[in-house]
Amino acid sequence: MNLNLYKQCYEDIIYFDYQGSQKHAHMSLSDRAAQFSPFAALNGHEAAILETARLTEEKILLAEERKACINEKLCFLKKDIQAKPFVNLTYFQKDERKEGGAYINKTERIIKMNEQTLIFDDQTKIFFNDIIDIEIL
Repeated sequence: MNLNLYKQCYEDIIYFDYQGSQKHAHMSLSDRAAQFSPFAALNGHEAAILETARLTEEKILLAEERKACINEKLCFLKKDIQAKPFVNLTYFQKDERKEGGAYINKTERIIKMNEQTLIFDDQTKIFFNDIIDIEIL
């Protein structure tokens, strides 16, 4: 509907001030707002949409020379594990709900090391296969 047609249809009442009702009490703003609040017909629907929209990254496949460099640093750490060295580490963390995951950067002290994992001060365990970069501090 265009504006001119709208003005023609309601021209006789459009400029009157609102008088209110003589029979009914004025509704409070919170009650009035409740009338127009959204109706959640599907519980969890919005959360499902947000989860679908959340982006994840694919795990990078490292070149052999990069793997060898990381392995060399891990061997050095294993020899020096008693000193509980600090490292700056970038690793891949698999997403629990979706395909893919995220890359996380962590600077922490290593307290233990076994055949497949590094264990940090905060008890985080990181698999060697998930490490993409490691720097000994």
